[in-house]
Amino acid sequence: MKRILITGGFGYIGSHFVIKIIENGYLPMIIDNNKNIISLVENIKKIGDITSILYYTIDMCNLHDLEEVFIKNHIDIVVHFAALKSVSDSIKNPSEYYYNNLNSTTNLLLLMNKYKCTKLIFSSSATIYGNLTPPFTENMKSNNLTNPYGMTKKLIEDILEDNCKYNKNFKTISLRYFNP
Repeated sequence: MKRILITGGFGYIGSHFVIKIIENGYLPMIIDNNKNIISLVENIKKIGDITSILYYTIDMCNLHDLEEVFIKNHIDIVVHFAALKSVSDSIKNPSEYYYNNLNSTTNLLLLMNKYKCTKLIFSSSATIYGNLTPPFTENMKSNNLTNPYGMTKKLIEDILEDNCKYNKNFKTISLRYFNP
């Protein structure tokens, strides 16, 4: 059975994803920093019995702690939902968003490459389209991004594109939600 690591697995989108893969017979492994405790409690109730699920409470910006997860487990696929996500908060605290979203993702990517995990689904955002007008296509270039949150998602997509370009075995897909 494929071992699926879900970052941000107790968040809104992550917990719904975890429920679906459990329903389809997969055993998820979750990383979450558990900072949103109200959401965490509600989402654990949705998941049900989590005693059989491996989960780690860590800050993904801490490379050493994150590497412990890779050392202890063989991981086949990563689904990366973990990020700071408020557009308005990113405008008030841009450095916090750049630090968290970029470092957590680059740490994850470093370890995926080191431990030969070559499949990643990335939770991006339609904010990368900036002030373009719909309809959007996947090949459209970003235009005048309007907030640091959107910029972090765009920068991460660029990093992932470079990783795929220079590591032909690495496969990634970015999901650009409009309003989850």
